[in-house]
Amino acid sequence: MGILLPLMAAHNWQAAEKAARDVLRSDASNYLATLRLAFVQYSQGRYGESRTLYKKLAEGYPSDVEVRAGLGWALLKLGRNDEAASAFREVLEIAPKNVLALQGLSATGLR
Repeated sequence: MGILLPLMAAHNWQAAEKAARDVLRSDASNYLATLRLAFVQYSQGRYGESRTLYKKLAEGYPSDVEVRAGLGWALLKLGRNDEAASAFREVLEIAPKNVLALQGLSATGLR
């Protein structure tokens, strides 16, 4: 886990993905490894895979605004604007000034 953030900061996505998957092989339900893997996949343009992981996390952590915002952005990149707007609205119910959710909702073209 300790190497994941430095690899992500360096945009070394392949090594970061390998590190996250190594953690998940040992602990399949590791929250941080799953969250970081979802972000790594998103950063590589693998929005469908990212959405799947964010959705899985959202089921277990329904009030986690980082997870919900990540899900919204993955959905937006997949062109699923209605679903993305819904995810961003859910974030804004919990954290009305969340910048990622405000920007994401604006990007959907919906309110």
